[in-house]
Amino acid sequence: MKADTKSIKNTENSVFSTDNEVTQIYQEFLETLLNEKKSASTYKSYRFTIQDFLQWIATRKKKPVSKCDMTHYHIEQYMYYLQVEKGHKPSTVHVKLTLIQKFVRFFFQQQKEIPAYAIQVQLTQVEPAQPSEPCVLTLNEITLLLKQVKRLNDVTLLTCLAYTGMRIHECIQLTHQNIDMDRRVIRIWSCKTKTHRTVQMNDVLYQQLQTYLQQVETKKDTDYFFLNHLHKPYNATTINRLLKRVTKQLGWNKHVTCHTFRHSFATNLILQDVNLPTVASLLGHKDYRVITKRYVHLNEQIERNAVEQLIC
Repeated sequence: MKADTKSIKNTENSVFSTDNEVTQIYQEFLETLLNEKKSASTYKSYRFTIQDFLQWIATRKKKPVSKCDMTHYHIEQYMYYLQVEKGHKPSTVHVKLTLIQKFVRFFFQQQKEIPAYAIQVQLTQVEPAQPSEPCVLTLNEITLLLKQVKRLNDVTLLTCLAYTGMRIHECIQLTHQNIDMDRRVIRIWSCKTKTHRTVQMNDVLYQQLQTYLQQVETKKDTDYFFLNHLHKPYNATTINRLLKRVTKQLGWNKHVTCHTFRHSFATNLILQDVNLPTVASLLGHKDYRVITKRYVHLNEQIERNAVEQLIC
């Protein structure tokens, strides 16, 4: 991850209001994350979550955050705010709680003390919402969506997402060394799982990548494979905005994001009777049981397909 002290200084300015002690230890915590070589997305999650937590405290108190505010009371109240007022999913709240607890633990370690009251936090029990099925696109819908995208750069990246099941951060970080047009494979490094995997190119993706390589001028001072129309690397936010605009143009009542292509890739493979271990391998999961849990809404269709195989 490319980050330096300049990014830390910029972060300091974005914190709402903290006293000198909290500000200093906050900066030290960010430096520790850099030394641990966390991925860019993980670093950003820590930074955003802790900033939001400190800003929330300062807004409620109407004065700078101090050591006295690092208590289970403020953490529990913030978690309640996320669940009830912001409507975050329980899984999201649990992740944010883990990040904040790590910061608070680090805070008191710097002072040679770790008070239990600052660490042990119970999440407020909120009536769980009914789980919603992930948005999934059929193969026909994927084709319609790709045809609606105008720029070659954009449609090529989306085609790659649609036909490989890659996570967006894996896709935008691809380099020319990852793309083997001769063998028709893409080698992927996942910062999330710290593993490598290889996916095959189907004919649609292969032809699209060939067109992209022939018509898009590669910028000499970067090794990124995918560059936008300004010859700069992509970011996930830009792609999600594009998808929101395109789905609106198509008149769809669907919440399509970059991750929708990953769900759709897995779902369409399962519905084509591809075995679960193969689907899991293509997605970069070591255990295929992850697929059965994440795509539990497909169990009925999977069972129906399995029974149909018995018919001569």
